[in-house]
Amino acid sequence: CPGSSVVERFLGKEEVGSSILLPGSTSPGRDGFMADIIQLQCEVCSRINYTTFRNKKTQANKIEKKKYCRFDRKHTLHKESK
Repeated sequence: CPGSSVVERFLGKEEVGSSILLPGSTSPGRDGFMADIIQLQCEVCSRINYTTFRNKKTQANKIEKKKYCRFDRKHTLHKESK
């Protein structure tokens, strides 16, 4: 990583690995990130078109959003699926 040497010089090598929050970390307790990755499925064609994050502590209900479905070529309701 070209930017890692700058970070290592600024923070020191021992602090670099544990202080960075990774965008893909999904388990609670790891790096303080409490969200899980969920998939959004189109209600019309039943295809999974989108992935997003949901914090299960703050959002008890399943997510429903109107998103563009490229297979139907229109905006349709997308619901959370597992």
